[in-house]
Amino acid sequence: MIKRLSAILLALLLVLPPLTGTAAPADTTWHVNWMQEAKLVRGRGTGLELDAIVTRAEMAAFLQRVLEWPTPTRPTAIADVDEDHWAYEAIQAALAKGALELEDGRANPAAQLSAAEAVAIAERAGLILDLPATAKLSRGQLLEALGEAVTVTLTIVHTNDTHGRILTDDANGLLGWERVATIIEWTRRENPHTLVLDAGDAIHGTNEVQLFGGATAVNIMNTAGVDVMAPGNHEFNYGQDALLALAENAAFELISANVLKDGENLLTPYVIRELGGIRLAIIGFSTPETPTSTHPKNVVGLTFADPIATATDIVAELEDVDCIIALTHLGYGMDELLAEAVPEIDLIIGGHSHTEQLEAIKVNETYLAQTGEHTKYVGRQNLIFYQGQLVDVISTPVSYDASIPASPRTSKLAQTVAQRVTTEMGKVIGQTLVELDGVREHVRLGETNLGNLITDIMREATGADVALMNGGGIRASIAAGEITMNDIKTVLPFGNTLATVDITGAQLLEVLEHGVRLYPEASGGFPHVSGVRFTFDPSLPAGERVVAVTVGGKELDLEAVYTVATNDFLAAGGDGFTAFAAGENLLDTGDALDYVVIQYIQAHSEGVNPVVDGRIEIIGD
Repeated sequence: MIKRLSAILLALLLVLPPLTGTAAPADTTWHVNWMQEAKLVRGRGTGLELDAIVTRAEMAAFLQRVLEWPTPTRPTAIADVDEDHWAYEAIQAALAKGALELEDGRANPAAQLSAAEAVAIAERAGLILDLPATAKLSRGQLLEALGEAVTVTLTIVHTNDTHGRILTDDANGLLGWERVATIIEWTRRENPHTLVLDAGDAIHGTNEVQLFGGATAVNIMNTAGVDVMAPGNHEFNYGQDALLALAENAAFELISANVLKDGENLLTPYVIRELGGIRLAIIGFSTPETPTSTHPKNVVGLTFADPIATATDIVAELEDVDCIIALTHLGYGMDELLAEAVPEIDLIIGGHSHTEQLEAIKVNETYLAQTGEHTKYVGRQNLIFYQGQLVDVISTPVSYDASIPASPRTSKLAQTVAQRVTTEMGKVIGQTLVELDGVREHVRLGETNLGNLITDIMREATGADVALMNGGGIRASIAAGEITMNDIKTVLPFGNTLATVDITGAQLLEVLEHGVRLYPEASGGFPHVSGVRFTFDPSLPAGERVVAVTVGGKELDLEAVYTVATNDFLAAGGDGFTAFAAGENLLDTGDALDYVVIQYIQAHSEGVNPVVDGRIEIIGD
């Protein structure tokens, strides 16, 4: 039972900054909704009238319903309450239990109660009510206090798709694990019955984690107090052996029921946790898309079984649990299907689709929630149990707020990682035999060897048919000689990720036309390409300038479908490339584009030597 304004919590709140960005503390609807659904509260023709003052008769009725008191077989004689009174049975039950006491043989059923009187009556019934000291007590105040006294509330704090955001990023409104840890600390102080879950894709996506094989993300999550995590597809990016090693170093459980190796679970399929006397089963699931969204070598010998079939089997074998939570990295659409197919699951905490479903929504008999991406939000689901049954879920998500301080302990570790990254970024990773041309006037007006190098790397990394990069995303040149990580970061400073999308030949032509529409004006949307060669004539009207296109040495087929590698900005329709946004099978790999380039250069110790090979030809200029 939570005592939200207990003396202990009040003392903590006096020394802690307020938790801004959250829903307000429980008001008079926190418990009333489920109590009404359970028919413990019954309105009259005028409604519940929560502002009305509570009477002794109402107090008896509420107590009888929530405590399930039987009507005594030997009633007490009451001078002012006969058998026709609406609360006769409740008053008799309250007298039998010693909660109500007669005054000169009278029950005074219409007498209005003060908070102190209600507390005394409840105490005689065996309940402790947390009520403000008021002369008159409203129904809403009583019902909330009564609901609090007879229920157990568990709080689930959850994150997903944080993609290595361990540092706060005020410019982009990201909390970072530095501040997520603070929210976890505050929530645990408010409610000791708190469980922290992560729905995957946490250890890959920024230099702060990728340079260290994901180990720094695990260390940060250990410090922040994560309890259970389900691996996403990007948890496999370092290889399955590396994942198992990270799991060994994690202070939290890494669970997945549908990842199999040689017919056996690669990881623990589910865990049982008990909080406040409530037994929870938490089942992990990883997306079956993993084999196509990470390098094949990372998942050799692994089978990603059907989540619905797996969930059905596990639910059937679970015993003596009060609540089942599916911790999934499947995507919101698959979560909906899982909820429809396996109604025994009470709550699905999801990831993978980066969906902002901050308020838990009910699908079939199951609640679904997800927090978007990159620590823009932290989810908090308050699970209310009455007599061991889940009766409601109240969402109190936390959004980015600059006033939320960083957790000192977690922030210290995060800043240490940042310093290590700075050191690593200064290290030489390879060499270039020629100057890599990223001059602004060049990359926004035509083909350059640096644009060719970047797009060739993008196409090779994804296996796409075509790669395309906007010239505005290339911000600097690199002199011939040694290359450092900082050099690559300067060239690609925006933190973009590598994405793929399927578009038709007609849409690809539209993309190229859009990219050259402003020529000879320098444009950030000018396209650098790989796998495709095209010719355009700027003397022709915009939208009709591209006169020849080949893909893989063959003439462009307007009806064919091509997989194009690009950055997440363009894939979402940025710079006006709406044809990308209209494509299908969009996949954000989560791989930072600068890191993909860094890996390529590290793998080519002999040095890179890209050339301008005429893949973009301008005629009639």
